[in-house]
Amino acid sequence: MECDPTLLRPVAGVRAVALAGELDAPDASRLAASLDREIREGATRLVVNLSGVTFATLAALRALLEARARARERGGELVLSAPSPFVRSVLSTVGLDGAFSVFPGDIEAMRYLRDR
Repeated sequence: MECDPTLLRPVAGVRAVALAGELDAPDASRLAASLDREIREGATRLVVNLSGVTFATLAALRALLEARARARERGGELVLSAPSPFVRSVLSTVGLDGAFSVFPGDIEAMRYLRDR
């Protein structure tokens, strides 16, 4: 997984992170910890770009759902940007395709969150 806190960048009060590669169970734990840290430090408007994700376990999806819930508890939101065909398929298969706001790219997602 490529999820490094240095990839998180604030733009107009919104933070974005790009994930790539295979998100297995150990990666999901690191992802959850990284997003949790960002939210605790006040980043409650988050864009997660999934265009480079080629595989994701249910644990990775759970980490995103839990981060979204924590952001919402603090008045924020977590949205998805440019999910890969694989991610779209998995979200649909497990019935989570309506669970997230999904945008075609980072700019649209960041505008949405900026204007909230």
